[in-house]
Amino acid sequence: ARHMFDGDGMIIGVTFNPKTKQVLFRNRFVRTDGYVADQEKGIMSRPGIFGTKVSGGFFRNLFRIDFKNVANTHCLYRNDKLYALWEGGWPYVVDPLSLEKDVVKEP
Repeated sequence: ARHMFDGDGMIIGVTFNPKTKQVLFRNRFVRTDGYVADQEKGIMSRPGIFGTKVSGGFFRNLFRIDFKNVANTHCLYRNDKLYALWEGGWPYVVDPLSLEKDVVKEP
């Protein structure tokens, strides 16, 4: 992404075990539909809302409004679920321990 706000969201999880006095650290990118498509194609598949364009030049980006949901703004833990949020799209539900995304597509 050319603009820092168009970057894919990453969640960091830290778990403390008081019995063994160990800390488990893990992190992973939120597997949004846009992130998965970018990884499969090796290029930016959808434009970012803050100005990052897809590969292919001016005409490939002309009139594009299918912005990529980057799920990079905030995380919310509620009712045993972790939500990765972005102000321009639907939240992604993420398992709070494994940080794996639930198999739910964007509406």
